[in-house]
Amino acid sequence: MKKRILALILALICVFTFSSCRKKTPIRVVVYDTNDNLLELFPDLKIRKDAEAIDTYYYLERMFSKDTSILAYISVDRIKGAREIYRTGEDDHRYFQIIRNADLPAGTMTGDFFLFVCGTKGQEILKSNGYSQIIEKPVGFCASCYKPSDPEGVTIRTDEKSLHLVEQMVKVYSGYNKEARFNIVTEKAPMDLYPSGDEIVFYYGEPVEIEGAKLTSYADNGEIGFIVSDENQLVSMDKETLRKILSGKIRYWEDIK
Repeated sequence: MKKRILALILALICVFTFSSCRKKTPIRVVVYDTNDNLLELFPDLKIRKDAEAIDTYYYLERMFSKDTSILAYISVDRIKGAREIYRTGEDDHRYFQIIRNADLPAGTMTGDFFLFVCGTKGQEILKSNGYSQIIEKPVGFCASCYKPSDPEGVTIRTDEKSLHLVEQMVKVYSGYNKEARFNIVTEKAPMDLYPSGDEIVFYYGEPVEIEGAKLTSYADNGEIGFIVSDENQLVSMDKETLRKILSGKIRYWEDIK
């Protein structure tokens, strides 16, 4: 009897103080690719340890379809079921370059890999990582065309920001060319962008002119910002609130004033 009375009292308390008794919704922070752009926006920010990093839009779209508590930092207007809540700038573009010797011969494994990158499969990988398709008519994919012909394989030099793209392309290409061999060299910026010999250089940065080399440029034309689920009641968010969320000082949607 005493337990029932106690339960009734607690229930009445919750009715009159509903805001303090209801279950709060945690803010799930998701950051596309690296945190570098965030550090430019908040130079002294120590981002919360449970923030999630993701490298493809495909997975983020799936996450948004299942979880409406997400706050994501990404190119806006790309995710179904989400909308922009804060924009960091209209000219905040990300550039990605592929550089090779202008006279790179066809019929070599390096040449074949470059054609793969410029083909439909390579373009799909770039697009899934948020980059625009610069080549209007990609080379049709032909798995039987990629045959091992270079005894030393393919040498790729890349900066750290482009490494995940290189690894994805190498993985897919190797699925078709079982005998393909790759030598991937990761360098820190600033790196020498001139490709020596049959090297291919993957570089995250604005286009540059390199004599004797050919540049294939891919740019993310989306504007960078924070997005939330369409079901979220908030219509905007100021920079200071974002800082508190990213640092972990605010962890629940209900605590945003």
